[in-house]
Amino acid sequence: MYIPEHFREDQPERLSSLIKDYPFGMLVTAEGGLPMVSHLPFLFEPGPGRGKLLSYASCELKGRLAHTARSPARKRAASAT
Repeated sequence: MYIPEHFREDQPERLSSLIKDYPFGMLVTAEGGLPMVSHLPFLFEPGPGRGKLLSYASCELKGRLAHTARSPARKRAASAT
């Protein structure tokens, strides 16, 4: 995803602080060609590289994410990060 330079943040400590202060976010997926937004709590786990963004999703949402993650375009996008 393109992120304009003035919105880009790569410092893990600043990302961690931001997510700690505002942990509720939106996860956007597509189902049947239509976008779907799920509001979820997030945690940031600092680590090598950019760290990990963690969240919890219900079984229904996990199934939808597992289905969309299997598409070749999503696999390429996920492996590029």
